This record gives sequence, C-alpha cells and structure tokens, in this order.
Amino acid sequence: MTASVMEYLTMVAMGRPNMKNTINELEAPTQIHCPIPDTQPASAIFSPTVGILLTILVCMIILLLWQNDGLLQGARQQQEENASLHKTNSELTTSMAELMEKGQKEQEEAAKEVADLKKTDAELKTDTQSLKEEVEDLKKTNSELKTDGQSHEKELESFRRIATNLKECNSELKTKAQNFESERSELELGIATLKKDLVDSEYCLDAHGTLLLGTTMQLETTRAQLAAANYTISDLRQCLTGLEAKDKHDQQPSEVKKINPELVKTAESHEKRVQDLQDSERAETEEDVEILKEELWDIKGQLNTAGALLHDALSELERTRRKRSSARKAFAAAREKVITLPAISGQRPRMVDVKPYAHSMKSSDKKFVDDVALDRIKLQEFRCVLNCKDAELERKDAALKHKDGEIAMLRGQGEGI
Repeated sequence: MTASVMEYLTMVAMGRPNMKNTINELEAPTQIHCPIPDTQPASAIFSPTVGILLTILVCMIILLLWQNDGLLQGARQQQEENASLHKTNSELTTSMAELMEKGQKEQEEAAKEVADLKKTDAELKTDTQSLKEEVEDLKKTNSELKTDGQSHEKELESFRRIATNLKECNSELKTKAQNFESERSELELGIATLKKDLVDSEYCLDAHGTLLLGTTMQLETTRAQLAAANYTISDLRQCLTGLEAKDKHDQQPSEVKKINPELVKTAESHEKRVQDLQDSERAETEEDVEILKEELWDIKGQLNTAGALLHDALSELERTRRKRSSARKAFAAAREKVITLPAISGQRPRMVDVKPYAHSMKSSDKKFVDDVALDRIKLQEFRCVLNCKDAELERKDAALKHKDGEIAMLRGQGEGI
C-alpha cells in the first residue's frame, strides 16, 4: 500500500492525466469505490489547490501509516520487551524469594551469632573476673610463699636432720640385720638338731610301741591261759559238787574222803599256778611299764627343752619384729613428713608457676625460687631412697614371716608328737 501511494504521488507530481485509473488502482485494495462523473473534466476536479491538499493529505496519511508502522513495530518490541521483562520479573521474583529465604536464614544465623557473641561476651567477662581473682590469689600466694620461706628452710633443715637420723637408723638396722642373720643361722642349726632329736624320738616311740605290742600279746596269752584255768577250776568245782551230792546220796563217806583231797590238791595246784602266772606277768608288765614311763618322761623332757628353745627363738623373733616395726614406723613418719609439705592456712601449698612473674621479681625472690626448686629435687631423691628402703624392709618382713611359718609348722609337729 505504501508503494501504491508513492506511485500516486509520483504521477501527481509528473501531471499524468489518468488520475482516475490511478485513484481506482489506489483504492482497489481497500474496496472503496468513489465514482467520478465523466461529464466533468479532470482539470475542474483536480485543481492545483486540490492537488496540494491531496498531496498534504496523502503525506499525512503516509506519515500516519509510517508512524503506525513504527508504533506497531514499537508495540511488537514493547510486547517482546514486556515478555522478556515478565520472564525477567518472574526470575527476579524467584531469585527475590530465594534471596529472602537466604536473607532470613542469614538473619537467623546472625541472630544466633549475636546470641553466641553475647554469651561469649558474658563468659569472657566471667573468665576475666575469675582471672582477676586468680591473679589476686597468685599475688597473695606469692606473698605467702615469700613470708613462709624461712619456715620452709627450717623444715628442710629438720628434714635433713631426719635424713641423717634415718641413715644412722639404717646403719643400725644393717647391723641388727647381720646379727639377726647370725641368730637365724643359729636357730636353723637348733631347728636341725631338734628335727634330728624328733626323728630319734619317733624311732624310740616306734620301738616302745613294738614292745608294748609284744607285751599286750603276752597279756592276751596269759588272759587266755587264766580263762582256761578258771574254766578247768569251775569244771572241777562242778565235779566236786556232783560227787558230794552223790556221796551224800549213796552215803559213802569213805570214798568222798578219798576223792575230795585229790580234787582239793588239784584245785589248789591250779590256783597256785594261776596266781604265780598272774604275779609273774604283773611284775613283768609293771617293769615294762616303768621302763616305758621313764623313756616317755625322757622324750617329754627333750620335747620340753625343744619347746623352750622354740619359745626363746619366737620371743627373739618377736623382739626383732617389734624393732623392725618401730623402725618402719619411723620410716613411715619421715616419709609422711617428706610427702606432706608444710601447709599454708591449714591447706597444702599450691605449686605456683612463677615464670610469668619472673620479670617483676627481685633477685632475692628469684634466688629463693631456685633454692625451693633445688630443695624439691632433693626431697624427691630422698623420697626415692625412702621408697627403696621401704621395699627392702618389706622383703625382709616377708622372709621373716616365711621363717615364722616354718617355725610354727615345726612347733605344731612337735606338739603333735
């Protein structure tokens, strides 16, 4: 359509006569029919003024069409831009929602961090207060350590004296241990002798038991013979009783007188024989019993002597144990004094690290701290020595308990014998 308008304007400018056809051609696409009467001439209709007006009108139409085309293109671009803006808006809305969620999360995290920071600030304030209190305590403890330095030195001097005394006690204990070893060897010899005496006594008892067994068998034989003799005497008495009854019944006193003396003699001889056997067996038995009693009294005397020796050995061991117990108590007391250092205000002194305050300490205080450190090292060495001595005493105590057990076992064997 724009091209047709341009052709029309060109023809008007060139003055071509077929304007009707041109107008018809121009109006053909829009289906607008403007019949122009053929009676009027073209010059009357298309005057120059009308041509100019038409030209202006066409130009305005062209401008309007061009502007409309530009507006349509601008509308299309605006529509496209609106679509892109709508898309961008949706994306921005989505991103805005995400950003809002993220911002809310970050705000919550920031609130948590603020709460944590507030809590940390409170804890730091508390820690600062506690550190201030600890600094005050350290200053107070430092002053107390300075004031108690002389007492520490005095107690260390007393510890040194105790160590000297313990060394002397250790030497005495060594001498006593040597004496105890010699006494123990003597006791072992005495115990060996007692064992030998006990073995000999057992052999003697076995021999006496054999003799007693033989004597018992002889007594049993004698009892059997006495029983047989008593049985014979009872038979003879029954016979005599029967004969006497028969004699009385038959009235034959002469025969009774003849029989009775023989029976009486036989009975008397049997009774005399039984009495002699009983007297001889009793004398032999009494003699054997007296011999056994004398031997048993000898064995009892030997056992009493061994018991007295064991009692003396046990009493000596008890005295040695008491001495050892007193020495161990002295060691334990010294060890307790070494382990429990002197207290400050009824409490154990704290091991204060003075390195942070070394730059502000005087030379005398530094020397005092060094001396205290050296004394602590010496005390640790002395504690190690005491532990060694204590272990040695425990070993000796275990050995003595073992010996006591052996002596008690031997004593039980002696009492059983």
